[in-house]
Amino acid sequence: MKQEAEKIYNIEHADNVNIHIDGLFESAEKFNQAVSRIPGLIDCTMLMLSKYADPLDQASPREDVIPLKDTRRDTVDIGDIVMSHWQIDKCIGKGSISTVYEAHHTGSQYKSAIKVIHSSFQYFDIAKTDVTHRVYDASEMVQIELDNMVGLKGTGYIVDYEDHDAVENSDGSQDIIIRMELLQSLSDLLRSKRLSKEEVIRLGIDICKALEFCNKNSIIHCDVKPSNIYVNKWGGYKLGDFSASTKSGEKRNSDLMGTLKYMAPEVYAGKQFSSNIDTYSLGLVMYELLDSRSPVSKEATLYQRFSGAQLPRLPRADEALQSVIMKACAYKPEDRFSSATEMLNELLKLEGGHGEESESM
Repeated sequence: MKQEAEKIYNIEHADNVNIHIDGLFESAEKFNQAVSRIPGLIDCTMLMLSKYADPLDQASPREDVIPLKDTRRDTVDIGDIVMSHWQIDKCIGKGSISTVYEAHHTGSQYKSAIKVIHSSFQYFDIAKTDVTHRVYDASEMVQIELDNMVGLKGTGYIVDYEDHDAVENSDGSQDIIIRMELLQSLSDLLRSKRLSKEEVIRLGIDICKALEFCNKNSIIHCDVKPSNIYVNKWGGYKLGDFSASTKSGEKRNSDLMGTLKYMAPEVYAGKQFSSNIDTYSLGLVMYELLDSRSPVSKEATLYQRFSGAQLPRLPRADEALQSVIMKACAYKPEDRFSSATEMLNELLKLEGGHGEESESM
């Protein structure tokens, strides 16, 4: 039992570990936050052991332990000029395989986001709460992201790709740089405001439209979550980060995709899946945005769903919105929306579309 608990604790909460001790003590606030979360993490671990040690029709939960190491080299730093004319101003985000910077054009002061995809292994930050769980081949994931961003450019609901280049490391490996439009992530926005019910519906509509274009191009995003949803200056929402995506019908190791907190049960269990894992994750994002309960309680509920438990009702959502979210998050894939378009049309009715059907396809 102790060994099982250690494995599950490592998988589900690796995001709360930072092996760089010097960096840990640089911020007393982060350290104190981490310490204060330990009782809740222990409770959640024990809940997992007792409630869903055998999720999805007796399928065994994964037991692989994520290596907690960071072999990353900083090939790009603040003040550097990359891609000839783009000067790095500040770091705006770090993920499991990449770092994103804000940069400006030295000739026009136009701003862009510069994403550096690292050739080395995974990164865990003590401040993050949604670390993507995957073991990856760097060159494969870079190609996947570039292919999908280029193919989906100009849709209006996908973060726009602009250009890309490579940076040589001292060991001969290469980090890939992707320049894209500069937007605020939903995760950052949520630090300063809470979305209204109307805004949550608008987010659902916009991301469903993004997923429509993905479906049209046989792309399954596989990692819909707040840090991969972006907000433009007009309040519209866009989907980004396609490094975990796959093609419909392709068989791919389930360890390569997704974030546990927003993952569909069949992906967690290592079973075959379809594009409705993306609308499932979107439903979970919407649910979380409307959920007013405590963070520990909310986290426990989201993980209970791996054993088939239905999500509790939401006090901030009416019956129609509840119905859409619960259908999106149904345990069995066949009980969910069959496509992003079907979910979109239901959300349009809630916004006042009165049955207006999507025309983006």
